[in-house]
Amino acid sequence: GITFEKNISLDDQFLFTVKQKIINSSDKTYNFYPYGQIIRNIAPEVTNFYILHEGLIGVVDESLNEENYDDVQDKKKSYTGSKGWVGITDKYWLTAVVPEKGKNFNAEFVYDKAFKANYIITDPTVINVNQTGSNTSSLFIGAKEVSIVDGYAENLGFHKFDLAIDWGWFHFFTKPLFFVIDYLFKFSGNFGIA
Repeated sequence: GITFEKNISLDDQFLFTVKQKIINSSDKTYNFYPYGQIIRNIAPEVTNFYILHEGLIGVVDESLNEENYDDVQDKKKSYTGSKGWVGITDKYWLTAVVPEKGKNFNAEFVYDKAFKANYIITDPTVINVNQTGSNTSSLFIGAKEVSIVDGYAENLGFHKFDLAIDWGWFHFFTKPLFFVIDYLFKFSGNFGIA
């Protein structure tokens, strides 16, 4: 008596939107807890440069959480919040899942035969008899281009998604300097001159 529907769409900048719908035609009420998970089977070789993070990453509420592969192998890391995202990042690439806005969730970074970054919504989606419920989550898989990452943070309200790009300790200087250089590049057409 329960029908599950999943609609997956992809925009032109590699953001998947996953809309899940549950139709309850039964004579019982059900609670569902949507979740998202990213799995990396093997830890890659990392640059191990102190101003560049490669590994598990996420924002839960106001806190940026960056965990190295070795640290997660030793101990699971758990977080609780109501806004944010979790993912796995390389030097240039990011895979991140973003829970539905306005929902409380538990997030964790864990190693169990593979590295996993996941969340589960803690507020159940309650679907009463002869009713329909839904949940929407987002999955980004792509290059950490400033305009794309900042665009999703601003236009779709992905909380602190811009922190996916590691600007180093002096971010207050390096990020504005990037915009100056990028402007000069667009103006001159030559990155060396910029």
